[in-house]
Amino acid sequence: MEEPPLIDSTSEPRCARRNLRRKSLRLSGGLFLLPILLVVLSNLWLRSPWGCNWIAAKIENRIGLKTSIGSAGWTPGGKFWVKKLRISQPAALPQPENESALTTRDLAFIKEITIQPVWLEMLRGKRDITSITIHGPELHIPLELIATLAARQQPSTTPAAAAPPVVAQQSPSIRHVATDEGVTQAPKIAVSPTSEPTAPTKTDKPEAPIRKKPTGMFHVENAQIELFYASSGTSLIQCKNLACSIPFEGDQASGSLTIDNLTSSNQPVGKNINIPLQWKSPVLETPILPLEIAGLSLEIRAQLARLPGLPFSLGVQQKQQPWQSPPVQSSQPYFASADEVESLHRASGLLLAPVTWSGESIAQARNVRVRTLSGQAQDFFQVRQRLILAQSSLHCVEFRALGDDTALLANGVFHSNGTFSLSSRFLASRRHASAIEEKIHSNFPELMVKLVPLYNEDRRVIDFLLGGNISQPWISADQGKHLLDLKKMIFLWNTRNTDRKP
Repeated sequence: MEEPPLIDSTSEPRCARRNLRRKSLRLSGGLFLLPILLVVLSNLWLRSPWGCNWIAAKIENRIGLKTSIGSAGWTPGGKFWVKKLRISQPAALPQPENESALTTRDLAFIKEITIQPVWLEMLRGKRDITSITIHGPELHIPLELIATLAARQQPSTTPAAAAPPVVAQQSPSIRHVATDEGVTQAPKIAVSPTSEPTAPTKTDKPEAPIRKKPTGMFHVENAQIELFYASSGTSLIQCKNLACSIPFEGDQASGSLTIDNLTSSNQPVGKNINIPLQWKSPVLETPILPLEIAGLSLEIRAQLARLPGLPFSLGVQQKQQPWQSPPVQSSQPYFASADEVESLHRASGLLLAPVTWSGESIAQARNVRVRTLSGQAQDFFQVRQRLILAQSSLHCVEFRALGDDTALLANGVFHSNGTFSLSSRFLASRRHASAIEEKIHSNFPELMVKLVPLYNEDRRVIDFLLGGNISQPWISADQGKHLLDLKKMIFLWNTRNTDRKP
């Protein structure tokens, strides 16, 4: 009887199939684990000093300022994030004379930035973003840095120098804009006709479907912003607890901007400010918005277009009303009031090109009373001013404060690089002139200041020149022959008058 073979020939294909299945399972498991492994390793690298330094170097090369981050990471289908982003102040900032005023604050510190991309579009090579959120930013911006950046802008490099105008200009007349409907005639952004789509021609080819973008949102939470003088360490503007939700692309949407507290030179300007926003591509705008700032009731309307250069327009109207300055929480009794005040302000241009900004500010007041440091009141029956912003310079075309006993006239120009020049004339009655001379000589005995007669002995006059820059301003009472340190003189005046008070 024939014995069966020790190895069944039919078992060889079965073993081969089992081995193939095992290899396929191992390969599938490897392919499944590989993305997870890449995500884990990439996040470990982004959290490491090497990854953090790589990201910081990218940002530093872009902005030119020393940068560091604490960590970074991402999740598939989720968000990218960067934590503890720190940007140092420029090294070339002027050093204050008083060492106690030296600031060690960073230009920016942000607790966390999160970015939510559209992953499907990202896989197609497109950078669509649905939301950007900045958590707890602290910004300390020196005024000298803004002046330096603005000075680098040259007219020849204007982004839209040869492009058709994108902002409609309006007449600067107060009467023209002050209508019963509010700031309805403020400058409006008009999209260039060349950017509008033309009517499609008839073809046999089917039209490509228009891809609908989701609404992109920019969020800021609990922001603290300060604008200050690096040369003295003094604060100019402080904005506390700013929060915003701003749509920037996609379908029509609403947003908002809120500020808990806004101060200027440590004096209150506004509290609990809430600004609604409306997005209708490509324009983001506010409605005609009533605001209360520094005791003045204003109507504001602003527009910003998401077009090259970011064209913007701003209109502010303050209708005729009585006014009294808010209470000052300080030992220095500054105080001002007026029976009637009205003003109009407008500005427009490309936000990313300060050299294109233009605007005008007109204001006038009647029966104004100003209280000086010594507590004395100074009355003016009329005060008016006109400012024009053009070609990176702010021109003070006219300033007049006219009173029965004293008057002040001035005009000048402030340049974007921080330099300025101002001519002023002070007039006073003979009695007030003698009192002013005595006050100046008691504070500055080294100065030989004298008000000379104008036309007759009843009116005395003195001319002042002011100039320099925001870091080192000067004043001259002899047509520029001798330049005096204005900041030092103000400091000595405040100190000596404070010391003399009981």
